[in-house]
Amino acid sequence: KLADTRHLLLGVGILSILTLGGLLFYSGRQKMKRNKAERDKLDSSLKFKEKELTTHALHLAHKNEVLLDLKSQLKELKSSGPNSRSYQNVINTINLDINNDNNWEQFRNYFEEVHRDFNAKVMRNYPEVSNNDLRLMSLLKMNLSSKEIANILNISIEGVKKARYRLRKKLNLTTEDSLQELVIEL
Repeated sequence: KLADTRHLLLGVGILSILTLGGLLFYSGRQKMKRNKAERDKLDSSLKFKEKELTTHALHLAHKNEVLLDLKSQLKELKSSGPNSRSYQNVINTINLDINNDNNWEQFRNYFEEVHRDFNAKVMRNYPEVSNNDLRLMSLLKMNLSSKEIANILNISIEGVKKARYRLRKKLNLTTEDSLQELVIEL
């Protein structure tokens, strides 16, 4: 009888260990599934924010393009019309909107949601970078064309080339180093 009791206890013990192991395995798999679902949710949220950021940047570019076109049309009207004072008021309003930093603040917030700590990394690694340089680097990080960058920054394409050149000098990049790659890797 003692041997039977030992065998029974051993069997119950093994069965308990197997049950416990099965439960641990099952809970581990459930946790992995939850983690994967959370990662997928975060990935889709990040993709959405990236699209939102790109849309906002392109909206800024288009808005500035339209405002510049309106401004040039008003300048033509001003030079040929008797109501030059009211035309100048409209031009001044457009200038204020073009240079409105509130749009940049919104852009920066969207950008930081998508590219966490980018600005902090840039300032930590390159403290001599100005706010304008940081704006350019943000747009380069988004892989925008020079024309899109020019429209967003309200400068000419030549101005973008000069800004890139000055930034390369500040970052001590050689002609072999890629500014775009450096910014994307940050």
